Amino acid sequence: MAKILNEWSCEEMNVEEFENFVEELKEVFSSSDLFNSDGYELARDLEKEMDVQSDSELVDDMNSINYHCHSCLRENVENWVKDCEITPKYSIGDEVSVWVKNVNYIGEISKIYERTAEYSIFIEELGHVREGVGTTGTIKKFEEIEKDFFDEKHWK
Repeated sequence: MAKILNEWSCEEMNVEEFENFVEELKEVFSSSDLFNSDGYELARDLEKEMDVQSDSELVDDMNSINYHCHSCLRENVENWVKDCEITPKYSIGDEVSVWVKNVNYIGEISKIYERTAEYSIFIEELGHVREGVGTTGTIKKFEEIEKDFFDEKHWK
């Protein structure tokens, strides 16, 4: 966010000024703000909290913050999976218990995303389809399905 704002404003900041700017942004915006706000909300908060005079270009730039946050999170999850050598406990076709919107279902693992430690789980009652148009499964993290995940059986 700091880099995008700095490029938008065309200001030249030295390393110390940039680091101070980053700290100021951290005081104003939470992770939830960055993941869940649209560009208009972020630009409005910049105006109100940091006296930034926004324009439509800044709103457009701020619309990309959510994408950048998700990309960064995915990259860090992939590194964590690789560094800790996390492997799936279950295989495709195994039946597992899964909670979706506070309801417990029995579903079938239809795909394993090893890089992000996630399962795709087919649940017929939710209208999932095995092929064709429609939703093919619910994505759940290994730790949500593997009750003993944090017992270190599957990772170092």
